Amino acid sequence: MSRCPPLAFTEVDLIIDAADSPVTGVRPQMRVLHVVESLGAGVLGVVRVICDRLAGEGHDLAIAYGICSETSATIRDEIDSRVELLTLPWGARSVANQVRTARELRRLVAEWRPDVIHLHSSFAGVLGAAVLPREFPTVYSPHAYASKLPSTGRVERTLYAAAERWVSRRVDVVGAVSISEASSAARMAGASRVTTIENGIPELDAPVERRAPRPGRPRIVCMGRIVPLKRPRESAQILERLTDVADVEWIGGGPESSREVGFLRAARIPVTGWLDRPESLDRLRRATAYLHWSQWDGLALQILEAIANDVVVVASDIPPNRDVVGAAQVAGDEHEAVVMLRRIATDEEYREVLLRAQRSRGRRYGADRMVAEWSALYRRLSSRPRPPRGPGRTVAVAALRRLRARSSVILNYHGVGRAMPDEDPEFLWVAPEQFKAQVGCLHAAGFEFVTVADLARRARGGTPPPGLAALSFDDGMHDNHAIVLPLLEAWGVPATFFVSTGTIGRPNPWLSPSTKARMMTSSELRQLVRAGMELGAHTVTHPDLSQLSVDACVQEMEASRAELEQLTGAAVTTFAYPFGRYGPEALEAVHRAGFAAAVTTQSRAAWALHELPRVPITGKDGLPSFVLKLSGRYEPLFDSPPGRVARTTTRRARRRARHRLQRRRAGTQTV
Repeated sequence: MSRCPPLAFTEVDLIIDAADSPVTGVRPQMRVLHVVESLGAGVLGVVRVICDRLAGEGHDLAIAYGICSETSATIRDEIDSRVELLTLPWGARSVANQVRTARELRRLVAEWRPDVIHLHSSFAGVLGAAVLPREFPTVYSPHAYASKLPSTGRVERTLYAAAERWVSRRVDVVGAVSISEASSAARMAGASRVTTIENGIPELDAPVERRAPRPGRPRIVCMGRIVPLKRPRESAQILERLTDVADVEWIGGGPESSREVGFLRAARIPVTGWLDRPESLDRLRRATAYLHWSQWDGLALQILEAIANDVVVVASDIPPNRDVVGAAQVAGDEHEAVVMLRRIATDEEYREVLLRAQRSRGRRYGADRMVAEWSALYRRLSSRPRPPRGPGRTVAVAALRRLRARSSVILNYHGVGRAMPDEDPEFLWVAPEQFKAQVGCLHAAGFEFVTVADLARRARGGTPPPGLAALSFDDGMHDNHAIVLPLLEAWGVPATFFVSTGTIGRPNPWLSPSTKARMMTSSELRQLVRAGMELGAHTVTHPDLSQLSVDACVQEMEASRAELEQLTGAAVTTFAYPFGRYGPEALEAVHRAGFAAAVTTQSRAAWALHELPRVPITGKDGLPSFVLKLSGRYEPLFDSPPGRVARTTTRRARRRARHRLQRRRAGTQTV
């Protein structure tokens, strides 16, 4: 009967299913779900471009949205047919309606199984953050914080701010669409959770071309939905005072019975009503100047469209507008705006000075750049480690979250791979799916991943701050480079690799020859360092240091460090005791050798710099024992009378299970 060959390391593409692998070069397809309360105005412009471009690259995209007054009746024709459009019963903001929407959104996510969820606007952010499972990486883009609107009352702004702060801290990343929005987000969520991806439009992918002067009378326009955010009363007052030098117009519409439309009608400002996009842009293109008098914004696409069409922009003096047009093209009040616009309409030289500045600024707001940055963020989030599905995951993450609040941990692995029990009797290899699940649970619990050296520095000779997790790997097995490194790079997780230099490039002495496993080569060790990983010393011959003299220990330690530093050019400041064992001689030797920190699995002094405790993780550890080990409860339970009884009564069943696993991996069947 033939025997299945062991897993080859070159088959890492079968293991790394959610990451760009430097071994295979495969870029996996992503599934991204955008959630939008009202699919219209500027949010539609951003979401449409992102979805159309990424769908064109072969990714799966969907938009779950509510229908509002400005949602086009032909929205299906306006978005790439490869993008799924999924309507939600958002409509009115009644409690009953929100409950229905929440249920539908949860059902949709459970069926569609996105890699990343992108919540657009504060309202979608609150609902999504409240009801969606945290197993899905989530991005939140406010597109203008509601709490920043000056027209809302103080109590209302306080409530908005509290809700937005809660959302910002609950999601994985706040994706700010402007520099000023990122600044607000950093105050709410902390700078480490905020990334800035400024809005862009396709028309600015190429440089803005200078246009010939418009014939006839100058034209000054406003544009978009007529809502309080755009301050239509003040805009009408500005436009009304310019009718002696220019034709004026509002391109867009709103409810005819609204107060906002009434302000414009009273000032006799022409209102076009809702037009299709080509006609709206044609009217903008024929304008001399565009007035954008908003209370607050994320980063207004109308400003970018005006820049792309070489129309001078004058905007209200708020940080998001300054981000785009600069200090020379914002006005502090209505009178200043009138003066600026009057000069633009009558002074061609002044107008050209402003246009030159706009053309230069427009280069940074192209859609190519915006989509590439969103794609990179989605890929980074989708590649993060995730906990497994099921009730065990919930219990494990909850327990680890409690642990994170009070402690830090150093994990001790050897390798990641698959082997039969008789090939790996010490269970040094952890199966890839186990490793992903374990790191995924740590990530879901909120641990910050660091190297051993980083943890030691932050401990400052005492107990480290809670919430840190350091992954460490002993001996220098080849899978550390072939399997572990691609996963860590995709996840953005650092780790420390303790290498026994006497085995570099040789067959793996701890696994059966039938696995064809070997140790890392010098070249592979250098690649680890270039990838930002830490290398630590682990002696030359891997002896039990508790049995050696001080001088012999020093020789093993210093020789190992010297060879690693010579091979990689990187400083080696940490050490791992082989087998986790050490005595007074080894402890004196590690001090004499000058290591900043050393790790062991048999620490007798909690968090002493040269006796940092590690938790050994083996291929036998499922999530329950993984959590128990990290929590410090595994050994007491293992050695307790109930633990001994459980081991005795299940020994035969466990042996049969291992034999079944052997036969299954060997390609046999139980008769």
